Amino acid sequence: MGKKVIKKIIFIVERSFDFRDYQRYGIDLLRSNGFDVEVWDLTPALHPHMPQTSTDSEMFNHDKAVIFKNKEDAFGRISNLSKTDFVVNCVGYRFYSLGVYRALFKSGSRYAFEVMNSIPVPVVKKNMLNITLRRMLSYRRITPWQNLFMELPFKFLGVKPADLLFVGGEKYHAYRYPVSKSTEILWGHALDYDLFLSAKDKTCSEKPIAVFLDQFLPFHSDYIREKQRPPMTPYKYYGILNDFFDRLETKTGLEVVIAAHPRSHYEDMPDYFHGRNCVKGKTIELVRGSQLVINHCTTAVNFANLFYKPLIFITCKALSNTYEDIWTRVFAEWHGKKPVFMEDKNIDFKKELKVSKAHYANYRKAYIKTEGSEDLPFWQIVSNRLKKGI
Repeated sequence: MGKKVIKKIIFIVERSFDFRDYQRYGIDLLRSNGFDVEVWDLTPALHPHMPQTSTDSEMFNHDKAVIFKNKEDAFGRISNLSKTDFVVNCVGYRFYSLGVYRALFKSGSRYAFEVMNSIPVPVVKKNMLNITLRRMLSYRRITPWQNLFMELPFKFLGVKPADLLFVGGEKYHAYRYPVSKSTEILWGHALDYDLFLSAKDKTCSEKPIAVFLDQFLPFHSDYIREKQRPPMTPYKYYGILNDFFDRLETKTGLEVVIAAHPRSHYEDMPDYFHGRNCVKGKTIELVRGSQLVINHCTTAVNFANLFYKPLIFITCKALSNTYEDIWTRVFAEWHGKKPVFMEDKNIDFKKELKVSKAHYANYRKAYIKTEGSEDLPFWQIVSNRLKKGI
């Protein structure tokens, strides 16, 4: 079967596509390379319980942003894609989304997964298996039926493997996606590296600030989509957090500034940060100009890594053995650190200001960018590959 020229790229997503996504997914760059680009938002169809926040159609021309309110329309449209269409599938491989994958199988289109933003996976020790694994599964609310589904050979479910896998660092993982030996690996980098490329040569001076990489933890949309209960109430979480910030500021002389989560809306909420400067959409600028970065387990840690900024990883007793706590410990270990408990009154902040460049370099190679991948914008790497046909 000969290679087909790709004319249109369709992003299929299961959450509203905002301006940040528009930039991160290189829509203008792909168009400048001659591709027609559309975004198909399946959020209302796959997650009708989610708040109805619409994909911003003003960023697109006419019908280039399509919102599907029911599965039948979505699956039917996907099934009719042609051989000149290429799908970037951002919908997780789960039982609820099986129809998406079956529709792709019926269509003539090729498709890819993007796993360039992979994060470290905890290794469960044998003596912790019964406790930790059970709690992790309980927290993720993975039912026995869902576990069984994930173990079934995807070929028997009417699913075809991805044609391309977009990856970043060497330790990418695609264990929950239908891939095979025929799936081609396209080496790029984490999307945060694109921002690093555009910022690294600009002049920037450090300020006496410590930046907190906010995760909007008690309100994160992932909990709503997965029908989970957040691990802490807002009152308890922000209370512990601000007490910790107070001690950090007193002992280090640094002002804590909040790098608000991109999907947060603190402007419509009570003053959870007790008057501290809360900035959204400027995370890389804040990190680059800081002297310390405070983090749980967000991928925005990439910015601290790339600029070799000191990191302090935080947890608390109420988060013990939750998803956030377990992943925070893994992120910290990769950077040569151990998490601190926010309640601890005797934290050695001077020690936390140290950077292990060897650990940072290992993490970068494993999860941000391999040494051999091109120093180009990620979606230019994708464009160059798709222009060759597939």
